[in-house]
Amino acid sequence: MIIKFDNQETQIKEKLLNYLRNEKALFKEIVFPQYQVINLLSRDDNLKENVKRNFSSLKIFNKDGYLLVSRKFQNEDTVIELSEGLTIGDSFQIIAGPCSVEDEKTMDTIAKALKKLNIKVLRGGTYKPRTSPYDFQGLEEEGLKRLSAVKEKDNLLVVSEILDHNLIDLYNQHVDIFQVGARNMQNYALLKALAKKVSKPIILKRAANATIYEWLMSAEYLMLGGNIKIILCERGLKTISEETRNTLDLSAVLALKKLTHLPVIVDPSHGSGRSDMIAGLSLASFVVGASGVMIEVHPNPAQATSDGFQAISLSALEELVLKINKLKRCL
Repeated sequence: MIIKFDNQETQIKEKLLNYLRNEKALFKEIVFPQYQVINLLSRDDNLKENVKRNFSSLKIFNKDGYLLVSRKFQNEDTVIELSEGLTIGDSFQIIAGPCSVEDEKTMDTIAKALKKLNIKVLRGGTYKPRTSPYDFQGLEEEGLKRLSAVKEKDNLLVVSEILDHNLIDLYNQHVDIFQVGARNMQNYALLKALAKKVSKPIILKRAANATIYEWLMSAEYLMLGGNIKIILCERGLKTISEETRNTLDLSAVLALKKLTHLPVIVDPSHGSGRSDMIAGLSLASFVVGASGVMIEVHPNPAQATSDGFQAISLSALEELVLKINKLKRCL
């Protein structure tokens, strides 16, 4: 049983808490900015019936599938403040950067291009999960330090994927937004640790074979743990297509806008694995109502340390921003 309180309902909340304590019931309090939640852990059916009967004015929900992330629980869109004056959920944001953090000169070139285009968030992989153990695994802690240096120098927000809950404290020192990659979407130990220790926004990517239900249940782990700053990211599914690395499921964006109050962004780079498709898929993402896109860019994609085939050049990024701005004026 989940019980929801508006922040003004302090008296009845205290009355319920006293009742639960007297009954020695197991429960957990979760505090969000606009409301508070009590997760009643007790399996005593009589206790639950007494709560429903004696506190009938409260918003009481059964634990049935994903709840906290659903429109049933919160109908209005969640708007996440990334920094002062920069939000996602009520405006379209572009996140861009290399697949992997590289040398200082490359990172500086990318950062300056983003600033010129008024893009506020830089992405870059530091600890890289690779299919082959022989592939480049990222610069690890040194990569995080380089992201930090760019962040301070160019006043950008930075996002990087985290693989291990033991790295949370290190990441907290360097990144503004955490990313849970597709391979870790159902790493429940990592999700619970992030929810407990991280108050910053978390991008949760959809696994390559995950249903929307499974994806939202992973988001439920984060929100039940106390973090409401969740950004869902559609990044493509494994299908029989031989022309693309993955098949981007833009219909998921439309479905999620009805199912959840959380913002949804799209990753057309992984969603296609083709640099020539990124612009078209980004524009389509805007049209279907996504809250943003996350794009891999590089000054010289052919020379990128990893996945240059799905990165666009800085000049192509500039052209894309112009097209998105034209669309904004039309829609």
